[in-house]
Amino acid sequence: HPLIYKAVETRWSLAELELVLQKIKVLAAARDTLGLKRLLQQRLAGYVPDLNAEDHSSSPLEADVRSDVGSSTVVALDAMNRR
Repeated sequence: HPLIYKAVETRWSLAELELVLQKIKVLAAARDTLGLKRLLQQRLAGYVPDLNAEDHSSSPLEADVRSDVGSSTVVALDAMNRR
């Protein structure tokens, strides 16, 4: 019936899902809000980030996390993107 809405979902393999979850964990640990939004936009069709939501990327704690995680976060994401 034309008035019934049907959702069309993307199917991911287990390996692909695990890779995305790893990326989310790395970005979340680094408090990379913008990176998380970008990843979700790339991976989830129709995802539109709430631009009014608080952006934790620029919080003081984030700078401390980046100094600790910093280059290892970049290296981890680069390695994941090569898979």
